[in-house]
Amino acid sequence: MRKRSELPEENRRFHEVILEVLRDSILKGNLVNGLVLGETEVGRLFGVSRTPATLALAQLHSEGLIQRFNGRGFLVGASKKVRLSRQTGLALGVRVRH
Repeated sequence: MRKRSELPEENRRFHEVILEVLRDSILKGNLVNGLVLGETEVGRLFGVSRTPATLALAQLHSEGLIQRFNGRGFLVGASKKVRLSRQTGLALGVRVRH
């Protein structure tokens, strides 16, 4: 059986694609510290409804990569885990599901 990451993109759930792209962008430093990600904006960016964006952002929040920002969205780079990851180039403590 193939791992989910090996499946063709069209067979993967939208939120999983969004999750992988955002996680990778955060850990590599492509999304700047202090950037606020809103569910609606993320959905628009990926061309999907708000629901998959919400699921992806909730997962990133549970992994400690983004922080909830006063009900206005999620704040990038606020956690120690993100800062350490960017400094070392390692995805510290991030559980990746396959």
